[in-house]
Amino acid sequence: MLERILEKEGMMNPQEVKEYNLLSRRYLTRLGYDKVINSLYNSGRLEGKVIDLGTGSGWLAIELAKRNRDYQIVGVDLSQEMLTLAKQNVSTSLNNYSNLSFIKSDVKSLPFKDDSFDVAVSYASLHHWGGNLLEIFEEIQRVVKNDGLVIIHDLKRDEKNLLFLKTIPSKIMRKLLEASVMASYIPSEIREILRRDPITSQWQAIESTMGLGIEGRVKKRRI
Repeated sequence: MLERILEKEGMMNPQEVKEYNLLSRRYLTRLGYDKVINSLYNSGRLEGKVIDLGTGSGWLAIELAKRNRDYQIVGVDLSQEMLTLAKQNVSTSLNNYSNLSFIKSDVKSLPFKDDSFDVAVSYASLHHWGGNLLEIFEEIQRVVKNDGLVIIHDLKRDEKNLLFLKTIPSKIMRKLLEASVMASYIPSEIREILRRDPITSQWQAIESTMGLGIEGRVKKRRI
C-alpha cells in the first residue's frame, strides 16, 4: 500500500496556478466533475443553493451554473489566487453568472449561517483538508439543511493512477497531480473515518477506477 503523503493546504506559485487551471479544464472535468454533477442530477435535486467546497479555479461551479440556472452556487476556497482565477474563468465562460459567486474561506470554518445550503459538492479538494475530517464534515452538515445532499469526490491513492499520470506531457502538471494522488485517501481509510460518527456512518464511500467519493444526506441531530 502506498503511504499517504500530506500535501500543502492552499495553493501555489503563479506558474503552478496557471498549470492547475489548465489541468482542471483538461483532465479533471473528465475524471471527476461529471461524476459529481451526475450524482446531483440523479438525486432529483435540480434547484436550490449549492456550496462548492475547495472550488479551486472554479470549473465545477462553472459547469453547474452552465447546466442549470436554478442553482445558486457559492464557491469557497482558501487561496485568493485560485479565487481570482475562478472569477476570470467565469467571465470568459459564462454570459450571465448572476447565480454564481466566490468567497475566500477555510472549509473548517465556513462564514455562513446554519442551514444556508441545500447541497454541498466538492471535487479534488478533500485531500487538501488537513486536520480532523469528522470535524470538517460536521461543519459541512451545519451549513447544509436537514436532508440536504453532500457529494464529495476526489482522486484515489493508487499505483495505477500514478502510471496514468506518466502519460501527461507537462512536467508541472504531472508533479501537481502526483502530489495530489499521494495525498489522497483510499476507500478503506474513508470508510473507517465515516463509521466513527452516527450520521456520516450512513454516508457511502464510492470507488471508481481513478477516484473515490463520499455521498450522503445531512441528518440533523435532535436536541
